[in-house]
Amino acid sequence: MKKALSKIGEFLLTVLICFLFIILGIGLVFTLPFDYIKYKRSRYYKERKEKYSLWAASTQDFKYYNEIKEAGLPIEYVRFRRDDSGDMDGVFYYKDTMILTSFFEIFYDEERKTWLLQSEEYEEWLSLDEAMAEEMELYRRCSDLEICNRALIVADADYFTKDQLSRAEQNELILINYKDIATTLKEYISKHELNECKEI
Repeated sequence: MKKALSKIGEFLLTVLICFLFIILGIGLVFTLPFDYIKYKRSRYYKERKEKYSLWAASTQDFKYYNEIKEAGLPIEYVRFRRDDSGDMDGVFYYKDTMILTSFFEIFYDEERKTWLLQSEEYEEWLSLDEAMAEEMELYRRCSDLEICNRALIVADADYFTKDQLSRAEQNELILINYKDIATTLKEYISKHELNECKEI
């Protein structure tokens, strides 16, 4: 009896796994062509001519690149290979400032009185200052360009709680995205240029 129930259980599990693979396959068949067409028609592809990779048109950098370029912002985008992993990474930059758009989690540590950041590259939580310094060092080490001497991170406003948002607004290393990336960066550039004029 137990053997029979065990075999039935194994059979049902196999059927379930096969069913899930079929659903996944159908999803790929119906969605990948649209993703491919979107990528090939995009400004990103027309300007950069990079070979299509799986779900390329669904990445955040792809979306941000097109929005930034359509808005005519003086922001550049560079892709480089991370160390020996073979993985390609991308970064936006404005003049000497690196603009980071992806991370796992960020929160304010009340005990340490500092923002902590976690990303797939970090084995532990880093303070925001440490994370920005590490990203710039990685960028200098893995790319041929040495143009960035400061960095900031872009985070959507709805990511934070009300209290966290108030704190984040006061940190010069955090750029809050309230509407869309193009509007947010346009406002940042305007303030940056205004500050430069005041310094002169």
